Amino acid sequence: MRILPLLLILSLLCSCGGVQPSVDTEPAGADSVVRVAEPFGAIDSSLQESLRTIERMSGGRLGCAAIHLESGWRTSYRGRETFPMASVAKLPMAIEFLRQVDSGAFHLDSLVHLTATDHRPGASVLYHRTRHAGGVASLHALLEAMVAASDNTASDVLLRLAGGAPRVDALMTTLGLEGIDISHDEGELILLWAGVDPGKDDSVWTRDRFYGKIAEAGDTAWNAAAARLADDPADAAMPEEMATLLAKLHRGELLARPTTDTLLAIMHRTATGRRRIPALLPAGTPVAHKTGTISSTTNDVGIIQLPDGRGHLAIALFIKDSHSGVRQREHAIAAAAQLVVQHVMARENSIEVAGR
Repeated sequence: MRILPLLLILSLLCSCGGVQPSVDTEPAGADSVVRVAEPFGAIDSSLQESLRTIERMSGGRLGCAAIHLESGWRTSYRGRETFPMASVAKLPMAIEFLRQVDSGAFHLDSLVHLTATDHRPGASVLYHRTRHAGGVASLHALLEAMVAASDNTASDVLLRLAGGAPRVDALMTTLGLEGIDISHDEGELILLWAGVDPGKDDSVWTRDRFYGKIAEAGDTAWNAAAARLADDPADAAMPEEMATLLAKLHRGELLARPTTDTLLAIMHRTATGRRRIPALLPAGTPVAHKTGTISSTTNDVGIIQLPDGRGHLAIALFIKDSHSGVRQREHAIAAAAQLVVQHVMARENSIEVAGR
């Protein structure tokens, strides 16, 4: 399996004081969560064959699940398999953090002070901005960077404030989405994919130390870890359950309306996935989405506003264990999104004609 060079992968990856969470705060609305099984059923045979063709194009394994939010129609391909989330994990992390905003534990206009130990590897607008601004950022700026720019530094700061990975994983269990696993923060996850055990080193982690440790491990360790982690259920998601999480978010079942609107607006500004879900859709199609990329994994999950008032499509697209380059995987994701949208539009048109 051909794996991208280590430094190129890192270029694709995207302890603070002043604000402390209330550790006893329950997620907003947790007591009213209804755990309802939402079976996806059999996939249309022609759609399945087309997705198989796209899967071959991807050079790896493709996972797809989609829900038409207005009609309840749903479909999936490898929908109950687990796929590494990479930075898609930032979406459930952001949801847990915003549930605590809803509960009053945090206010998005509050400021936090970042130190050298807060910064993580990967592209980071936050790192470059805060280095020259005294290391200060608002929680809203962190949320924007975490979701729209997939900033690992912002993600780990907000995750730590929200109570860490176990808190987010507990929320997924409460929602009945045990197929979405959050076991590590972004810094730990990058080390694991580099073949480095983050639990065996208690040194102070700075951005430079992350890069040094990863370079020390080398490409051989990274490639071995990629093969090992492709089917690891930790930090992974089932496409069906990720699509269900998106549907719950859109329906306002997870957050108060203002925080729902805040998160969806940021997802509409995602800058890391223009070649993925939106790429082959009609120009200007609104898409609220979150991407993820690491090693042989490339993902995009989101909510598409369909044309002609046909409603919304929650879609989760994952590619793992791919021997193809990122651009080819991105094209496969774009093609799968286009295919499912066309299928839904044709289906909705036929239903409308039949109902006349």
